Amino acid sequence: VTLRSTAPQDGVYRFEGIGADAVQVWVIEGGQTVVSVNLDLGGEDRIRREISLSQDALRVRVVDDEGEVIVGAWVTLREAGASGIFGADDTDSQGWAELAGAPHAPMLADVHHGIAGWRFGVPIDASVREQDFVLVAAGSIVLRVTDGAAPLTSVTTQIETPGGAGQTRPRDTSGDGTVRYDPLGEGHYRIVGRRSDCWPVVADIALTAGEHATPTVKMRRLADLELLVRSSEGTPLVGVEVAMRSLEFEMSVAEWVTQKAVEGDLHTDKEGKLRLKGLPSGPYAWSSSAPVAAGGSIELLPGANVLDVGRGP
Repeated sequence: VTLRSTAPQDGVYRFEGIGADAVQVWVIEGGQTVVSVNLDLGGEDRIRREISLSQDALRVRVVDDEGEVIVGAWVTLREAGASGIFGADDTDSQGWAELAGAPHAPMLADVHHGIAGWRFGVPIDASVREQDFVLVAAGSIVLRVTDGAAPLTSVTTQIETPGGAGQTRPRDTSGDGTVRYDPLGEGHYRIVGRRSDCWPVVADIALTAGEHATPTVKMRRLADLELLVRSSEGTPLVGVEVAMRSLEFEMSVAEWVTQKAVEGDLHTDKEGKLRLKGLPSGPYAWSSSAPVAAGGSIELLPGANVLDVGRGP
């Protein structure tokens, strides 16, 4: 969600209706980012912050392997593992991009050019305020997506930042389940695959100079679960909280429910049933502590799963 404010009052820009705990503020002048700042709201209803525009810019000159400047390359600067982008600019006729407000700290640079290619996730020392970035792209990634041993077609893939910002246009897997990205230089590439009937998949690939990588990733088709929880006497248990964990992804289902990645509730209803939609198929562990401790493992198949657990001898 992007909020814009262009009418300052006494030099103060106001933003209302923010629902997030943290935001990133960009100051843009003439179509160029002047400064970018991450702000932690800390659960407060109202905060006031001052942003200085006197920060020096980081200047990055993009060149090829022979030292010739590359004009029109797009340069983006971000923190490792973070969603925020500190600045972006395209190189001018001298090959320079200016990134105002960049911190004097280790950062990651993403650079791409329509002809010269891409280099993403390259560590740079932003305390060096003028530096060259060599864009040489002679490698490639051919990603294969499967469901078990079978190739998956029509999976929409895209190179993205950890925060979900798209760095390339989406590309679909072909009939053999593959999708190709090139030309690529040495760097780190995070390819995300999505299909409406499958759980999203992420391939993190570190590419060396001139490497032609051919990784394979497996997607899980989606499963729905109706789980009947009963006592040792066979009575359906109403209002019981059930803990579930994906053994494959090592994730709590409760986290997925909170993130709205999975639909449903981890408490049994008036029929003693727990109902969840949109889980990745595969193995799970489940447990319940009331009225007595119980637990076990289940395997969810693609589609509907109706299971009965918790009944004693």
